[in-house]
Amino acid sequence: MKVSAIVSTFNSASFLQGCLQDLINQSLYKVGNLEIVVIDSGSTQEEKAIVESFQKEWDFIKYFRTENKESLYMAWNRGISLAEGQYLTNANTDDRHDCNCLEKLSNTLDEDRDIGLVYGKIKKVFSVNDEEKTMDGVACDSQHFFPGSLFLHYPYGAQPMWRANLHSQFGAFNPDYQAIGDYEFAIRLLFGGVKAKYVPQAKGNMLWHQGALSTQGNLALTEKKVLTASLRNVDFINKVYNHCRPNNFGKQGNRYTEYLLDLSIRSLCHYPQFSEGKPTFNLEFHQFLSSQETKDFRMINNQALVDSIMGKKVSPKFLARASEKKCQITDHNLKVLQSGLNSDPFILFGSRISFPTEMELKGVKSGYLQKWGPEMEDNLLESSLFYFDNKVFNETYLEGINLQKLLQYSNVFIWGINEKAKWLMGILGKQNNLSVFLLDSSEENVQGSKFRVYHPQVFLGKKDMDRNAFILCMSSIHRKSVIDQIGQIQPNSRIFHI
Repeated sequence: MKVSAIVSTFNSASFLQGCLQDLINQSLYKVGNLEIVVIDSGSTQEEKAIVESFQKEWDFIKYFRTENKESLYMAWNRGISLAEGQYLTNANTDDRHDCNCLEKLSNTLDEDRDIGLVYGKIKKVFSVNDEEKTMDGVACDSQHFFPGSLFLHYPYGAQPMWRANLHSQFGAFNPDYQAIGDYEFAIRLLFGGVKAKYVPQAKGNMLWHQGALSTQGNLALTEKKVLTASLRNVDFINKVYNHCRPNNFGKQGNRYTEYLLDLSIRSLCHYPQFSEGKPTFNLEFHQFLSSQETKDFRMINNQALVDSIMGKKVSPKFLARASEKKCQITDHNLKVLQSGLNSDPFILFGSRISFPTEMELKGVKSGYLQKWGPEMEDNLLESSLFYFDNKVFNETYLEGINLQKLLQYSNVFIWGINEKAKWLMGILGKQNNLSVFLLDSSEENVQGSKFRVYHPQVFLGKKDMDRNAFILCMSSIHRKSVIDQIGQIQPNSRIFHI
């Protein structure tokens, strides 16, 4: 089958030549199964001349230019309309592939008609120059496909391949998105029951730099917040999980509750592709899940843990059940909560349906969230059980930050406003005599925060500041410039990151 690689260029002439050469080096080209479609979106550089120089030697390269700059996904849509291949892939100008990457992806689609989209293994690199290709990068392995994962993160990465005929059924990319239109399209495929597959043998490199759309400011985070909010409804969750065909759910009960319980566990520990193998969590999403199921004690139990982590009062429903003393698990968990989560691990309920965990999909083990092994006598043991070790949880995310030693600083600034930042604000807010401030430069994120958020410049320019600690809750692409900024203006500050 022919593959059409869509290349969109926006003043990226410095990367374009290497991108085209990378595609020509693909083994697919050697067997005549590759087409390249270049969309020049109002660029003011010399992309046209570069493409024409390649067209003199290779006749499978198409070129189309718009006079005005368009969004990335509008450019992709133009490329798709010109493409003749049965399979499509986006070839970002600043990314590179192993020579057999596209062939391995297309072979997988050839071999399994039930699969609509495939994706491979990506490494984060900091140069795409030919002489530096052997330089070490950061492995950003993805994970095997499971529909529930996409409620929390996007596992397909920057170099997926999909069947062209999916667009006739599910539409084009939404041009209103600037950074995560591929995630939004993937959600539509998910709702339609389209399966994806991870092909780790298909490898590529993604250049990690501040000029990339996915790393510009908080654009991707802002768009993701809007997108994921749209997924939080009963119909969508039911539809997506019903495509999993959970035939092993033999007992009477509410399947939707089982789906919520599965997402409950995922929300506490999952692995976004570009988190460099580190786990993360989404307590806000867990709160939504609990609000959808207020009667099932298993969900009430799980939310009791989250409430405790967030410094909230434990639900009266949980305490009422604990007072009955008819549940061994509840009795155990009550004692753990009374200890401030400092004694034994807390026991969580998963779904009665056997779904793969995020750890199994990723092929890793979590230090703080694991399936519970010992047998316990309880009337709720039809569900899978997990244990949550709060001590390891804190150690995992604090990464060596000693809370007591923070007291020696006049001010502690948390820079960034993601889930980890909100959790850390709750942790540090419990420390007496500690002045903690949340910083972020994005006004959109400020509006959605329950904490007061300050623009960094409010504090950075003050000359009377001394003995300050900055804790950076942001991706590595933004971290370097922020560290440089702090170093220039507040050189005596201590910098941490989580």
